[in-house]
Amino acid sequence: MDVDPAVLRRFSDSTAQRAEMLAELDLAGPFAPTQGAVPGTEIAGVGREALEATLTAVRHVCLRLTCVSQLAKGTAQDYRVTDTDFAGMLKAMGSGR
Repeated sequence: MDVDPAVLRRFSDSTAQRAEMLAELDLAGPFAPTQGAVPGTEIAGVGREALEATLTAVRHVCLRLTCVSQLAKGTAQDYRVTDTDFAGMLKAMGSGR
């Protein structure tokens, strides 16, 4: 496929910016009220578990977005890429779990 390197660079930059925006979100703030909301219950522990799950999920999304951004930036260097090559790069990224 023919690829416009400028479009790939813009996509790469945009994806990297989104990863940075997610990484900067205040994720703990919304869970703070659970820490003393209902004394004598387990809600504080549930709130902490939910926060940890949220932090982990957002961290993984940020890592994926960063990987996609780097792939697009690298691909922009060589503007002739086959569908199979690009699919292979994405698949390799997915198997690195």
